[in-house]
Amino acid sequence: MKRQRRDWGVSSARGQQSWHALREQTHKTPGVKSLTVKRRQIFLYLKGALLGIVGIVIIGSGALWVGSQLQEDRSKGALADSKPLASIRYKTNGVLSHARLGSMISVSTGTRLIDVDIHAIKRDLESIGQVKQATVERDLPDTLRIQLQEHKPILRMVIENAAGEKKLRMVSRTGEVFEALDQPPDFVRTLPYLGPFQHNDGSYFPLGDMEQVANLLNTCEVNYPNEFQKWNVVLLTRYRGQPGLPGEVIEVRTKEGDSVERLIFSASFDFEKQLDRLRYIREVSSAMGDPLVRADFSMNNKAVVEFKSGRNKLL
Repeated sequence: MKRQRRDWGVSSARGQQSWHALREQTHKTPGVKSLTVKRRQIFLYLKGALLGIVGIVIIGSGALWVGSQLQEDRSKGALADSKPLASIRYKTNGVLSHARLGSMISVSTGTRLIDVDIHAIKRDLESIGQVKQATVERDLPDTLRIQLQEHKPILRMVIENAAGEKKLRMVSRTGEVFEALDQPPDFVRTLPYLGPFQHNDGSYFPLGDMEQVANLLNTCEVNYPNEFQKWNVVLLTRYRGQPGLPGEVIEVRTKEGDSVERLIFSASFDFEKQLDRLRYIREVSSAMGDPLVRADFSMNNKAVVEFKSGRNKLL
């Protein structure tokens, strides 16, 4: 008799039922870190940072030590290479002679170059009013190099001391007043004299900025050399070195024989245009045979003139 098979039915569970599949479908809920774990992590971070800082300090100290050793070696090498001072080399953009400069530098015979006080030499050289800046350097093994920048004179002036003695001085475009050391006499004679303005207390010094005065003189000398030769005195009675201020003028006096002229230039207007007008006025004066006495260019686009006859018009 054939045994009848029993049908147990179909499972109602969905999806795979294997152990591996169940593992893959299981999700763990992230756990919360304990306070001990957090402290341990912070400790590790701090430890790593501290080790990094210590490493940097060690490397930096080593670099400083190596640098100091190299510097010390160089110093020792300089001391070994330095010999007694044998020569001084001068270079200047001005006129000071080597003989004059050499007389100002006192170094004992046999002094090694490394022992020469270059800072004291620099101070001594810059104490000369004509010297704007001095650079003093050692050139091993036995040479001292000196380079100077000198003030360049644009005017000359005569000052009088308390004893009544008169002395000639030079004036630079920055208003520096200095003794005319080694200046060629022929050059000095070409410079107009300066009649400086007086301050409220009656003193003449310090002078104001002479930049615009220098520009006027240079423009005239370059473009109108014959005119420049006539200029005798520059007066700064109404000039304070601030051309932007109203009324800032530069007055020039010329003298030919008994004839004296007053030329008044604005410090704010174009000098070349003012000098062009002056040239035209001179042509008119020459054509009329009437010497010029005064020409004022301080009013823009207009010149006020006066001739020896009393005439005050060009035509």
